[in-house]
Amino acid sequence: MNFFFEDGRGGIVDDSGNEAATFVVDPSFRLANLTNLHKYIKNKQVIVENEEPKDVDMKEIPVNKERSTTYNTYMNEDRLRYFFFLHEKLMKPADAAKLANVNPETARKWKREYDNDPEKNIPFKKTNRTSKRAPSQLNENHKMHLINFFNENPSAVIQDAVENLTKSFEGLEIKKSRVAEFMKEECNLSLKVVTRRPKARNNQKNLEARANWVKEWQQKGLHFMNNCVFLDEAGFDVNMRRSRGWAQRGKPAIEETTSARGVSHTVIGAISAYGVVNFISDTLDIMDEFPNLKGFHIVMDNAPIHHHDIVDPIISQRGYIPVHLPPYSPELNPIEMFWKVLKDRVKRGKLTDAETLSSGIIEGSEDIPVEHLQSFIQHSINVIPKCLNKEPL
Repeated sequence: MNFFFEDGRGGIVDDSGNEAATFVVDPSFRLANLTNLHKYIKNKQVIVENEEPKDVDMKEIPVNKERSTTYNTYMNEDRLRYFFFLHEKLMKPADAAKLANVNPETARKWKREYDNDPEKNIPFKKTNRTSKRAPSQLNENHKMHLINFFNENPSAVIQDAVENLTKSFEGLEIKKSRVAEFMKEECNLSLKVVTRRPKARNNQKNLEARANWVKEWQQKGLHFMNNCVFLDEAGFDVNMRRSRGWAQRGKPAIEETTSARGVSHTVIGAISAYGVVNFISDTLDIMDEFPNLKGFHIVMDNAPIHHHDIVDPIISQRGYIPVHLPPYSPELNPIEMFWKVLKDRVKRGKLTDAETLSSGIIEGSEDIPVEHLQSFIQHSINVIPKCLNKEPL
């Protein structure tokens, strides 16, 4: 099953950011009311009313004089191992502490002391072991060259790195396996799924647009957690599957589907800090039944389906406020994270037709706790300072 998104400019892309191939849209599927806030609240027992916090009388508790805390004792070897991972392997402090089996707070103290006094003595590891293996031809210069090379070319393969090294360093002859080992052990490089982002996403024009958008709507009283409903759409089809699977060694992991290309179904949803809602007229009908949602902001991107001239009057006439996000700003729409979680849940099921797809979407959406929805919204709130500072997202 494939999962499609809008790219922020009205185009349709797949999970990897590639332009979606031609697909058939089933118009009847999008009209089905899969779930709404009433069903969500009933299933999750969500309390919508906001209660005023009550004062609590504070009472003194007896002092526990028994100390139950135990402290770790570290040797010079532990400190050496931590700084080896931190400085030589270029690991993050938390990862270096975990791998060195050092308490994170202790590791932070060590790092703080070292940063304040770089000349502070760090013991070197002593060993009598010798290796028959020839010393590596690669040194610190090669290390920085490889790191910069993959920063600029994240999709390059190891053979590309070998060719670039031999071209850049005269007289260097080295095997691909040694470069791969050096990349992993010395450069702290690992293979990851590439995330594709449009160049225009963080150009100066869009950085300015995000900053201006945040300033404008903050002045108008918009608050993501308290008075917003977030709206978006996504595409599903029955061939949606996980990209990885289990199989015997030497054999491919194959999962058969009904056809190479399934019928694409557009699902339009809306979420808030109270739960899953629905779309436009359905959404507004549901929201009308909850007085505390009156006057909420309906936040959406600038996709063609959310055309200002069509959608805005419908929302305004019902007593709500339409809000259109700036271009290339999915981080400001928490429902994007909702779609990602829902997609993972739907992929777990065995989808055979539109009926199982529909039930999978319903069960998946109603199974997401309201606390998770609030976390999605909080993530977007945390992005706002970066927008105001005109930092890339």
